[in-house]
Amino acid sequence: MKAEALVSDIQRCSFDDGPGIRTTVFFKGCNLHCPWCHNPETIPRSRVLLYAQDRCVHCGICAIKCPEKLELPLRGEVSCSGCRGCVCPEGALRVSGRTMTAEQICDVIIQDRDFYASSGGGVTLSGGEPLLQWETCLQIADFCHKNGIHVLLDTAGCADAAVFDSVAEAVDEFYFDFKLPPELYGSVCGGNFELIRRNLERLISGGRNYTLRVPLIPGYSAEPENARVMAEYAAKIGVKKVHLLPFNPLAQSKYSQMGKSYKFKGESFMDKSQLEALHAIWQEQIADTSVKE
Repeated sequence: MKAEALVSDIQRCSFDDGPGIRTTVFFKGCNLHCPWCHNPETIPRSRVLLYAQDRCVHCGICAIKCPEKLELPLRGEVSCSGCRGCVCPEGALRVSGRTMTAEQICDVIIQDRDFYASSGGGVTLSGGEPLLQWETCLQIADFCHKNGIHVLLDTAGCADAAVFDSVAEAVDEFYFDFKLPPELYGSVCGGNFELIRRNLERLISGGRNYTLRVPLIPGYSAEPENARVMAEYAAKIGVKKVHLLPFNPLAQSKYSQMGKSYKFKGESFMDKSQLEALHAIWQEQIADTSVKE
């Protein structure tokens, strides 16, 4: 296996990224820039230092151990080898971004094969946008299928048709993000919605196993009128299954640790009545709609 990828993290024993017990590979790099991103450290296609200042005891160990003599502690994007020599004993500093071969990733995946088999689980390719590192995704999927391991692709679908189709043929299931009414994508999240539309319709027409995943974001998809437009659009193109993902403000700490401002500071978890109202809007159009908390 020769393909390499920049990986933010590999999370074993995950219960939130598909059926059963899973290993989730979080790839670095995303071609969208959603202001509510729950994993902002995965957006840059470069290494990122996250510095939790409240945990720092100013021991200086991170700077002493850094072979590149960076003036640590730092936060945000950095040019370094990603050796992780600066890892803090107090958990105040961590690195998002390490280069791994497909073989190294698969060495981690295979360790929990028995758990996948007993729980109906498998591997989830997530990010970031995994399709930006599609060659590695293909090699991982090929390895998993040879070992009887289920593969789920968690994607926003903003990829060239040839790339999307090649990876789509190699995986078993899809979580496909649908973030906004189509006309708002470019101004809020960026990307090319025509690519997203084409790739989603490809899954639908091909009879693939997919779920449309909708983050409910204050001021955006959680606004009733926007929700209605999105639900009607999804129903029109033939979507049959939807997961609604309530807004979660806990990502705020990551933005602080990266030295970035958080647009949704002060927002709280969504209340039950608001969730029920949005659920009703979606369920009116697509019966198999559920809220995933």
